[in-house]
Amino acid sequence: METGVSQDSTAVPAVSFSIVIETENLALEGPEALIRCLGSLRRQSLDIWSASEVVITNSGEVPPDIMASLKADFPNLLFKDVPEDTGYYEAKMLGAALATGDIVMFCDSDLEYNPGWLEAMLEPFTRNRDIQFVSGETSYDVKGPYGLALLLTFFFPPFSGGAELSQRRGYAANNFAMRRDLLERHPIPTGLGLYRGNCQMHAEELRLAGIPNWGQPKGRAFHPLLLPSRFLQRFFLAGHHAWMAHLYGEDLAQAGGAGTRLWKHVWKAIRLSGRAAILPIYRLPAALRGHPGRLVMLPLALPIVLAVTVAYIAGLAVTIVRPSLDFSGWAYSMEKVAR
Repeated sequence: METGVSQDSTAVPAVSFSIVIETENLALEGPEALIRCLGSLRRQSLDIWSASEVVITNSGEVPPDIMASLKADFPNLLFKDVPEDTGYYEAKMLGAALATGDIVMFCDSDLEYNPGWLEAMLEPFTRNRDIQFVSGETSYDVKGPYGLALLLTFFFPPFSGGAELSQRRGYAANNFAMRRDLLERHPIPTGLGLYRGNCQMHAEELRLAGIPNWGQPKGRAFHPLLLPSRFLQRFFLAGHHAWMAHLYGEDLAQAGGAGTRLWKHVWKAIRLSGRAAILPIYRLPAALRGHPGRLVMLPLALPIVLAVTVAYIAGLAVTIVRPSLDFSGWAYSMEKVAR
């Protein structure tokens, strides 16, 4: 079985690190995605073999034969079996509990990481002891109108094209790194009844605690396209999660002594709805930068953009009216069908 190129990098990082990879996403992408992910990690400019461990939380998606083959290829690979119904963020935190490196780096099993990703993500920690939290950039390899529509609307925007660190508000849980002692003090919140969105709440918690999120534009990763059968559902859930993240932030603010006023809720609802409507326009120049041929795809992408924007606003509106509704079972049932 082909699992990537042979070990040929010799540079060793100046800081100890661990990598944590969940396997929940393999329910949709299949175990071959994990092979591609690990193959991309083997091609890093820094020595992946010097990681304290590469922890993979296996909730049943990795067959024993593939697991045995991967262990033979990666001496520092550590599989952690977790219950089949373990959630995405719970799996990440179970893996992080086994990490021994000073820096814990989080990947997703269905992503592929650029050869310079590891070096770019670790470099800020070695340069500045005060830096505790670094997030990379995740985007899509666009090859058609559907991919362009996702690039204009979904969580993962076009690559910024930048070269320097800058502070960000949010992060993607498939591409970030954090000092282990900080993660122990501020773990990703779990048990919230959400399918996704916990990282939005985590980012808000860290922001209120005064911990900067340093965006690293050189830490690039590629995400597979959402299955067309699920994209409306995911955008509905995105709207749901956006409002739940807002409520979570308000709860944190109240705990800090700040009250919540009705006008704040109204203004946030307007901002979230307006952002969804103008986001494709805002992202379009970056999506076309260096790829003018994508302009030909735009007429076919626009109906998809409209559909997912409506789905997002619907999820937002339903949650504003009934914030107690729990959609996590609906989302997980879709994955079980795919298993």
